Amino acid sequence: MEYFNQEMYEELELYRRIVESSAETIIIHCDEKIVYINQAGVQLLGAFSKEEVIGKPMFDIVAEEFEQRARERFRYILKENNPVGLIDGKVIRFDGTLVDVEVSSTPVFYNGKPAVQVVCRDITMRKTMEQKLKESEQRYQSLYNAITGGIIVRDSKGLILHVNEGACDILGVKREELEPPHLEQCAWEFIERDGTVIPDEQIPFHVALRTGKPIRSFVTGVRGLDQSSHRWILANYEPFFSTPNGPPTGVVSTFLDMHELKQTQEKLEESEERYRLLIANLPDKVAISTDGVFTFINKAGASMLGADEPKELIGKRTSLFIEKNDRDNLRMFEEKAQREKQVSGLFEYKALTLDNKIMDMETIFIPITYKGKPSALGVSRNITERKKMEEVFRKADTLSIAGNLAAGVAHEVRNPLTVIRGFMQLFNEQVDDRNKEFIKLILEEVERIELIINEFLMLHKPQTNTFKKNNIETIMQNTVALFDTQAIMKNIEIKIDYDSDLPLINCEENQLKQVFINLLKNAMEAMFEGGVINVQIKQDKEGILIRVTDQGCGIPPEKIKKLGEPFYTTKEKGTGLGLMVSYNIIKNHNGKINVTSTPEQGTSFEIFLPK
Repeated sequence: MEYFNQEMYEELELYRRIVESSAETIIIHCDEKIVYINQAGVQLLGAFSKEEVIGKPMFDIVAEEFEQRARERFRYILKENNPVGLIDGKVIRFDGTLVDVEVSSTPVFYNGKPAVQVVCRDITMRKTMEQKLKESEQRYQSLYNAITGGIIVRDSKGLILHVNEGACDILGVKREELEPPHLEQCAWEFIERDGTVIPDEQIPFHVALRTGKPIRSFVTGVRGLDQSSHRWILANYEPFFSTPNGPPTGVVSTFLDMHELKQTQEKLEESEERYRLLIANLPDKVAISTDGVFTFINKAGASMLGADEPKELIGKRTSLFIEKNDRDNLRMFEEKAQREKQVSGLFEYKALTLDNKIMDMETIFIPITYKGKPSALGVSRNITERKKMEEVFRKADTLSIAGNLAAGVAHEVRNPLTVIRGFMQLFNEQVDDRNKEFIKLILEEVERIELIINEFLMLHKPQTNTFKKNNIETIMQNTVALFDTQAIMKNIEIKIDYDSDLPLINCEENQLKQVFINLLKNAMEAMFEGGVINVQIKQDKEGILIRVTDQGCGIPPEKIKKLGEPFYTTKEKGTGLGLMVSYNIIKNHNGKINVTSTPEQGTSFEIFLPK
C-alpha cells in the first residue's frame, strides 16, 4: 500500500511538473471559478501571481463576443463528459487588452468535483500574419484587377489558370470565355507582324515553358477564331518555378493593348513613306545637318554637290561645300534659326561641289530634332541659271536706258555736226595748202564722231538684218587687211590659221566685219610693246569657232564679267560701246562670246557661230 501511494505520488508530481513547465496556458475551472492556473497562464493574463488569478470567475477573462459560445461548450463538456476540439477565441488580460488564443477543453475531476481543463495557446502572431496575408491578398487582387494591361497565368501545360479584367477588355471577350471549363485552347491565333500565323510550337508562352527563359517585348497579333480581326499586343512571358532547378510550373503573360498604336504606327509609316518619296524626288536639295555635319541629304542634293549617292556626303562637314567668304554668314544664319526656333528667311550663297565647281544657291533653315539631337533642315535651290537670267535682264535694262539716251544724244549732235562738216568742206576750197592739213584733220575727227553716233543709234534702233550665206574666211581676211599698215607701225604680227573646207555661215557680213574690227582694234591697243595676234577659225560639229588671241596686258577676272555692258571699258579713253555692240551682233546671230584672260600675258576672245 505504501509502495502504491509512493508511485501515485511520483506520477502526480510528474504531471504537476509537466503542467507547470508547459509553454501553453492550462486553466482548471470548477463551478465557473478558476481553481488552477499554471505559470504560462499567469504570464498570458498579465497577472503577478497565481493567487491573483485563482478564485476569479472563469468568464471574466473571456472576451464578450466569445462568452456565450464558451458557456455552451462548457455545459456540453460537463453534461456529455466529452472533450471538444480547437476553436479560436480571445481572452482579457488584467490590463484590459485582448489576446487571440486557440482553445481546447477536456472534462476532469478536481478535488472530487467535475471540472473543465482548458488549454490555451497564444496565436496573436499567427493572427497578425494571417491578417497581413489577407490584406496582401486583397491588395494583390485589387491590383490584379485594376491593372489596365492584361495578365494571364498558365500552368505547365499552357492551360489558363487565372485572367484579369484587363486581359478580357483587350481581347474583347468575357472572363468565363478564357477560364476553364469554357476555354478552348485552340481557339486563338497568334500572328506575326507580317500577318503570318505563328505555329503552335513557336507561340511565345510555349517557348517560355519549354526553355524556361523569359520572352520580353514581343509584338504579336491575337485573334479568336470567331473574331474577324486580330488585336495587336506588346507582351512579356515570364516562367515561374516550384524548385530553383526544376522545370517551369507555369508562365505569367502580361501584355498591353497596342492595337490603336499599331494602326497609328502603320498610318505614320505610310505617311513617312510618302514624305520620304516626296523628299527623295524633290528637285531641290534637302539636307539635315547636326553639329555642322551632314546627317541626311536627298539624291537631288547629292547630285547638286557632285556626288553619285547621298551616302558619299553623310558625315562630311557642310562648310566644305560653301565658298569661304560665305561660311561665317551662313553659319550665323543657321544658328539664328535654331536659337529663335523658327523658319529662317531666304539666304543666298555660293556653293562648292566635289569637283570644285561654284554655283549660286538660296536656302532656308528649319530647326528640328533629328535622332535626338538639335539639327537644322536646309532646303536649298540652285539659282545659278536664274542669276544668269537676272544678269541678262539687268544688262538689257541698262542697254535700253543707254539706247534711249543714245538716241537723244545722237539726234541733238548730228544736226550741228552736219553743219560743221559742210562749212569745213567749204573752207577747204578757200584756204591755202598749209591750212588744208588742219581742215583734213578736223574732217577726220568729224567722221570719227559720226561713227560713234552711228553706234549710238544701233543701240536704240538696230538695223534690219539681211542674213545670207557668207564665207567667214573671206570676211576675216578682208578685215585683217584693214589693219596691215597699222600692225606694221606698232610692230605687231597678225597670224591667221584657218581650217580647210569651212562651211558657209548664215550671217550679216558688215555686222560680223564690225565685230572683227572691234576685236582686232582692242587687241592691238592692248599690246603696247608689239607682239603676235593669233586669229584662228575652226570648224565645230555645230558651227564655227573664231578665236582672237593677243599678247597684251590682259584683263583682271573681276572685270571680265562686266564686258559688254553699256559704257563699261578697261581702256583709259574707251567708250565701252564697241564690245557692247559686238555682243549684241553675236547675240542676234544666235552665237556666243567667251573671254579668257591672264594679266600680263594676254586675252583670248572666242566667238561661236552656228551653221
